[in-house]
Amino acid sequence: MKTNVTFLKIVVVIVLLLNVVALYGQPKALERIPKSNPTNDIGKERKYLGLSIGLDPKNALVGGTTLGTGERRNDEALDVVIRVMAGWDNWEIGVYAEIFDEIQYYSWGMDFNRAVPITRTWILLGGIHAEVVSRNGLEDIPTYRSNDQKTINYGVNLRNRFEALFGSPIFIEGKLNWRYRSDIRHFWGADAMPSFRDALSGYISLGIKF
Repeated sequence: MKTNVTFLKIVVVIVLLLNVVALYGQPKALERIPKSNPTNDIGKERKYLGLSIGLDPKNALVGGTTLGTGERRNDEALDVVIRVMAGWDNWEIGVYAEIFDEIQYYSWGMDFNRAVPITRTWILLGGIHAEVVSRNGLEDIPTYRSNDQKTINYGVNLRNRFEALFGSPIFIEGKLNWRYRSDIRHFWGADAMPSFRDALSGYISLGIKF
């Protein structure tokens, strides 16, 4: 158990460092990308809009712990995120909605990201986000303690994006996300707050840029 905790802390530190690099670094990799490059829209040659839809593969395949009780697990279910984005220079802003019916978790929010082109089609993005969370239908949980259904969560994320799949405007990306779960504190109290590990989540998305 101690080894697992140590490994988790190392992973968290690496993710946070990568976010710092992505947010504040001046990537020299961009200098190696020709301005005429048609596949990498995050250069300074053009602006873009985009749309993506993704899901949490862990919840889809094996389910997960129902945060707040820490005792029961939700069954396999879809945790879906729909996101609209806009990019310019080396920045990207997005608005999104997350729908997770299984645990009555619904959110909508905004993220702001710094982009680091690694190759012509591989982009690393790191950023911050804030979201309004609505939790419904929780009255049957014994530890539930609030009727006020909305809170604000915030956190950091790291995206690994591969663009121009098969020469098209379609991209695929993986996102590692850490959230401060103020909804858990609000509904169940500070004692129910998840650990760093439990507050981490991952998503795989498919998207298109215009």
